[in-house]
Amino acid sequence: MAHQNASLLEAALYGLAILVLMQVCYVAGVFVAGLWRRSRKPSKESAIVDPAPVPSKQQQG
Repeated sequence: MAHQNASLLEAALYGLAILVLMQVCYVAGVFVAGLWRRSRKPSKESAIVDPAPVPSKQQQG
């Protein structure tokens, strides 16, 4: 019975270690993707070409 409890504990710890490893890889992937996205230069297609005009005080008067 003690051997069965020990193997059950080992299996639970192994499963927990796999889950922690998956979480660490996910967080690292999100971090790297954010850095990669920031390092890319914005293309002309994604840039705002014609922003909305800001109303001046003369037009409101």
